[in-house]
Amino acid sequence: MKILINMKYLITESQFTNTIKRFIISTLNELKNQCEDYDESQAPGDWYNWDDCDVANLIDRIEIKNIEKQESIKNYYGKKYPRFIVWVNVYYYSIFAAVDTDNVAYVLAERIFEKYKIRLTIRVEENINTNTDRQL
Repeated sequence: MKILINMKYLITESQFTNTIKRFIISTLNELKNQCEDYDESQAPGDWYNWDDCDVANLIDRIEIKNIEKQESIKNYYGKKYPRFIVWVNVYYYSIFAAVDTDNVAYVLAERIFEKYKIRLTIRVEENINTNTDRQL
């Protein structure tokens, strides 16, 4: 399957999936790096908060399961951007049985839009805790 983006580039589906994966992974790493000097007495960054840092640091990896192209719609200023829904599995390591990663997915999608001008809706299909000694 071939995907046409902005009528400029023709890429294969696997190339597109790899590009989206790189966007997500690099943005997650950017968030983790921003959170590295975690100090609650200071204000967090413009695009994340300290709760996002807590969850992001638990995430080991994100696996893309599916990408669905959506119709581009105009924003408030009349501009159209490519839109996609990305279904992912999030692997994290925590002592707790469950961690909600939906807000971090939203933060990543917004940051990706700021950086790359592509609108992603990241939907977490499964949160998978890789810690076998977790509390119930």
